[in-house]
Amino acid sequence: MKRSLDCCSSDEASVEQEQQHGPLTKKVKTVSGSSRSIITSRNPVASEDYDTPTSYAQAIYQANGFSSKEVVECCKSQQRTHTPDMIDGYTMELSMACREGDLETVKKLHQAGTNLDCCNRFGQHVLHLACLRGHLEIVQYLVQVAKVDVTIVDDQQRTPLHDACWASQVNFDIVKLIIKEAPQLVLFPDKRGFTPFDYTRQPNWEEWKGFLEIHQHMLALEDKYDQ
Repeated sequence: MKRSLDCCSSDEASVEQEQQHGPLTKKVKTVSGSSRSIITSRNPVASEDYDTPTSYAQAIYQANGFSSKEVVECCKSQQRTHTPDMIDGYTMELSMACREGDLETVKKLHQAGTNLDCCNRFGQHVLHLACLRGHLEIVQYLVQVAKVDVTIVDDQQRTPLHDACWASQVNFDIVKLIIKEAPQLVLFPDKRGFTPFDYTRQPNWEEWKGFLEIHQHMLALEDKYDQ
């Protein structure tokens, strides 16, 4: 039976989690000058209790002390949208290299001074393209070398994680890399109200929930929240 998840405050979540799972480890952080209690428990949440990857991700976040509303607000406060300079810097050579997984061309263009933080007029970033095509080495280069911020959204408010989950051949290493950079993206809704995991294929849901079960410790805002 699927559990219901309420969007409650941090203090309410703390009490609820303590009742359900026992004592939680907390630490106080300062957000905008105010004191905040953060739950850092790693109490495991069983995947079989939830029907979909999205509901399971919500449960993991709640077990770690964060309501779905809080996660979405965090993400919306940090999201990036495209600028005219990013559109001007977009070239067919770079987009094709990211689409086809041509890492050598991406490196060559970067070394020549090409701005890899660019997108087309619809806001589709080259990182979106690489994630959708499942090219791990391209994604790694864009994020780790070129320092592209993964919180970029296109005109449909989709993040690179949406595309990574939508890919026909899913690369879980890409999903893990994106979540490690910005765990809040897991619950970020696009213009249709769909989270990244809402784009996963139903026959693969057990595999997705298995992935989340292994990496559920990553679903916490902690150090990301104050940035």
